Amino acid sequence: MKIVYPPGVPVLPNLRCRQGLEVSQCVCAPAALHLWQTRRLQDLGYRLKRILIKMGSLNIRKQARFKRKARIRKKIFGTSNKPRLCVFRSKKHIYAQVIDDSIGNTIIAASSMEKTEDEGIKFENNIARANFVGKLIAERAIEKGLKSVVFDRNGFLYHGRVKAVSDGAREAGLDF
Repeated sequence: MKIVYPPGVPVLPNLRCRQGLEVSQCVCAPAALHLWQTRRLQDLGYRLKRILIKMGSLNIRKQARFKRKARIRKKIFGTSNKPRLCVFRSKKHIYAQVIDDSIGNTIIAASSMEKTEDEGIKFENNIARANFVGKLIAERAIEKGLKSVVFDRNGFLYHGRVKAVSDGAREAGLDF
């Protein structure tokens, strides 16, 4: 019996399922997919651990955000049917991306730095700008045929500008 993998899931050689068979010969497809996701999470954990080790010079707030990010990314995984909406917040700007983790590609991106069609838009504060970015990314996602996403706050607290991006995306018709 041959496994039918979900679209975008690569077949990794040298992996064995619970029964000791190679993944390509395994009968239990969920076990094979579980092994693949475990391998991806281990790789992610390794990269984040390397970042945390190098973070001796980073401040405590940034270290705490990286730890929260690692905890969140263990549970959140975007697929081609339901990709991940990732938000990054800097001091001045806010960025949002829709990412398909099964192939590792960014599908759509939007930020507060972009020039829009209406150059004369003035925002009264950063929360209004973040709300606009959420609406912008939702419109682009709906144009591409995506109606639902998984929201990734990227280690930031769900408050203020991060919440405004999600509210703007929900207002524009994105489900999560």
